[in-house]
Amino acid sequence: MDAIIKAIKDAHLLDLPGRESRQILSSNDGASLTVRHVTIPASGDKREFHFHSDSNEYIHVLSGEGAFTTETGSKPVSAGDTIFVPKGLKHFTANEGQKDLVLLCIFETADLGAHG
Repeated sequence: MDAIIKAIKDAHLLDLPGRESRQILSSNDGASLTVRHVTIPASGDKREFHFHSDSNEYIHVLSGEGAFTTETGSKPVSAGDTIFVPKGLKHFTANEGQKDLVLLCIFETADLGAHG
């Protein structure tokens, strides 16, 4: 197998509320994990709590300012921050700034499926 280089514009656009989420890598590409590029606009809707029952999630904030929220509270996040989300933890990320909040999300499974 050769290396894969994929431009964001060529990544699969997912239908997720209040954000633009592009799946860059997954099992469709022969990868052993899932990588998504997520843009939450300043006017983006707040997302409902959700969880991933089949994978831990790693969120790296590329730009912008926001809040990462779990059932126990909310913490501010900004460019350069990395969040570890254990599988099963209810959470959501919201834009709290004036510019887009841009995230790189990595999941430990190539076939991300189960959400609660």
